[in-house]
Amino acid sequence: MSPTVWREAGYVVRIYFDDHAPPHCHLKHGEFETSIALGDDATAPYVLDPGRMPTHRVREALRLVERQQERLLRVWRGENA
Repeated sequence: MSPTVWREAGYVVRIYFDDHAPPHCHLKHGEFETSIALGDDATAPYVLDPGRMPTHRVREALRLVERQQERLLRVWRGENA
């Protein structure tokens, strides 16, 4: 199952339950998808797999995840977001 965590600026952000490490989310914009690692308290989010998403969209997706890092980590851990 892949719940949509939120939508913003044309992106759909999803976290798949029982997905592989490291903690990450998938962002889809139009026909393109990228995966962003969520990092942790000591590590900022980073691009795990840019896919075929255009570079400017990947950078934008990374900024979205950076702003929501704590929330996304709670979802990954199964806590209330």
